[in-house]
Amino acid sequence: MTIISHLNTLESTGLVQVAQIEPELEYLFRHALMQEAAYNSLLAADKKRLHLAVGETIEHLYPDRLDERAAMLAQHFERAGDDERALKYFIKAGEKALATFANQEAESHYRWALELSCPDCERVVLLSGLGEALYRLGRSDEAIQTWNEAIQPSLR
Repeated sequence: MTIISHLNTLESTGLVQVAQIEPELEYLFRHALMQEAAYNSLLAADKKRLHLAVGETIEHLYPDRLDERAAMLAQHFERAGDDERALKYFIKAGEKALATFANQEAESHYRWALELSCPDCERVVLLSGLGEALYRLGRSDEAIQTWNEAIQPSLR
């Protein structure tokens, strides 16, 4: 079965509806639970391929707007298992969030990035950004601990 036949089946059963035809065909799920059920029915390998395809498509369609889409791209590449690209976009998302004083967002982006394996030089950047976000959130003790953690590898 092709994707079009799957979409036709979903549309005929009322689970999805056509949202627009031009400039590109777009469907919407009738209910968020339907979208979640459809996503959860995919095999893990298919989910990874789907997230990779979405991330690459966004990169291709919006090459001049990657910074503003960095958080979304980071999530897709992380779920696709592409840690290198996910890390790049988590850093961009964290920096953008700090620049706009979205400190809780910045904290989240840096923490997600730190869960990925990364070189020490990038880890220092992440810990520095995380420390800044924590400081701005009034969590000075945590910020100092985070900055100390960033400094320690460079002292060796």
